[in-house]
Amino acid sequence: MYKTTGWSLGYVDDTVRYDETGRPRVRVQENTDTSFYQFIKETIQEQFCCIADFDIKNKKVNLYDEDSFGDEIKIILNKDNYLKNLENTSNTTSLVTQLTLQGNEDKCIVEDANPNGTNYIEDYSYFVETEEMSEELINALNLYNKLTEKRIAECKKLGFKKIVIPKNNYASVKDTKGIEIIPVDNLRQAINLILRG
Repeated sequence: MYKTTGWSLGYVDDTVRYDETGRPRVRVQENTDTSFYQFIKETIQEQFCCIADFDIKNKKVNLYDEDSFGDEIKIILNKDNYLKNLENTSNTTSLVTQLTLQGNEDKCIVEDANPNGTNYIEDYSYFVETEEMSEELINALNLYNKLTEKRIAECKKLGFKKIVIPKNNYASVKDTKGIEIIPVDNLRQAINLILRG
């Protein structure tokens, strides 16, 4: 590789270089009709379970064990080495709080598993827990959760077998005899449970 490209092998993790018994790991390559870059990225990385890191400045290819690559990043940023300003911002405008499922009407029936009988699933727990809502709105959601408990009782009367509810509401649900209450952490988990039937 060095004669053709000017690149050479740099650092190689011991777990890439040696097997469990300490013997060098060797692979026979019969066909190398690709570029060195493609050969390293596709063949070497797969066969040796490693990540290839190309050091452009020193023209070296470093091979790191894929299980440990990136675990310990030794980097210090301060005003003397490129860090001029550090700002941590969060954007909650893209969080999904209501999700409507569409699809096979026979298998995608949210209303049957939803205690309030709607065709969508809601989860405002992030905003309640971080108090990013007004106290008035949080109180209204707590009232809604109490009403959800009453709906569960109605669902029992109607013959429902199970209901999916947010985990933060689960502790407030009392009398669940005769109906399975499935607490979920998030909307994705609720959807997966509903779609599995």
